Amino acid sequence: MKAFHKKRTIVRTTISLLKLLVACKIFTLGAKWMACREKTKKNLSQEFIVICERSFRNELRQSANDIYFYFFTIWIDAKKRL
Repeated sequence: MKAFHKKRTIVRTTISLLKLLVACKIFTLGAKWMACREKTKKNLSQEFIVICERSFRNELRQSANDIYFYFFTIWIDAKKRL
């Protein structure tokens, strides 16, 4: 019974950490997107808009990779503790 509670605690902690990580990533990406939009309002050249959007897509892709990496790192660490 004690092992079950330990497992459940580790799973809950893992999920909480991932929720926090995802929230931070979303907040950061939102701030970068707003900054990008503000810059495009000032500089309306099509080339600048394309560069800004491409940069944002790359950042989004990198954030997804970070989330996967952190998930597996946390999960493997949790498995070792069992």
